[in-house]
Order: sequence, then structure tokens, then C-alpha cells
Amino acid sequence: MSRRIELAAGIAAVAMDVLALLLLLFAPLVPTCALANATSCPASSLRYMPLTRVAVSTAGWVYVLGIFALILVTAGGALAEARFSVHWGAWVLWVGGLLAFASCALGAGGVGLIYLPAILSVCLAAFASISGHLPSIQPVQSSADAAAQPPVSQGDESNS
Repeated sequence: MSRRIELAAGIAAVAMDVLALLLLLFAPLVPTCALANATSCPASSLRYMPLTRVAVSTAGWVYVLGIFALILVTAGGALAEARFSVHWGAWVLWVGGLLAFASCALGAGGVGLIYLPAILSVCLAAFASISGHLPSIQPVQSSADAAAQPPVSQGDESNS
């Protein structure tokens, strides 16, 4: 069951990652002021622009595309482990999931929030992967319950 959850979460992470990038590139999310040389921007001059139409620094593009690539590689590790039982996929998933979550936390006020659903899906895949690697836990009968129940005999010895 954990392999199915890991596979589904990996596929969902890829889909949400692509949708997050498209949202960042084409949706008007970045507030800009229409007035030139204004120290403060009145509400009537505030315009929202897509990320491709505003002046984003190289570091900003590296951050946006870096998180995109990191989530794709991490989801690829989840898919490789869940579908093909490749052991390196687990390491890619766990390390990539940790790095992606940390990167999302760094940009939580902006871009990180857009990528959050994909990163949470990666975290779900990592949890399913870890639960698949753990041995199954059998319920242990407590000593009080064992003393309250009579022992089960193999045969009826009272008739002999």
C-alpha cells in the first residue's frame, strides 16, 4: 500500500510542480507601481504583473527554476523507487525532499508558497517510502491482558 501512495504522491508532485511554474510565469502575481520615481505607491497606481514582465534578477530566476528542478528530481526519485524498486530513488527522495522543504521555507513569503503543494506531496511520498522500509509492527499483548485470558490447550485432556 505504501508503494501506491508513494507513486501517486510522486505523480502529483510532478503535476503540481509544473502547474506552479506555469502559475509563476503567466499569472499576474507580482505587485508593481505604475508611478515612476514614487517613494510610496498609492493603491490606485498598484498593478499586478506576471513574473516574466517584471525585472527579476538572475538570483530570482535561479531560485524559481532551481526549486522547480529540485522538485522534479525528487519526484523522479519517488517514481523510480515506487515503480522500479530502485534503492537510490529512496535516497534521492529523502535528501531532495529535505532540501526542497528547506528551500520552500526560505521563500515562504513569495515563491515558496506557490511551490508548497508540490513540496508537501514530495513529503508525503517520502513518508510513504520510509513507512515501506520499516518492518511491520505487530500489536503486542500486554501482560495484564495475557493473565486475564485462560491458556489455550492443544487438545482436551479431561476425557482421557
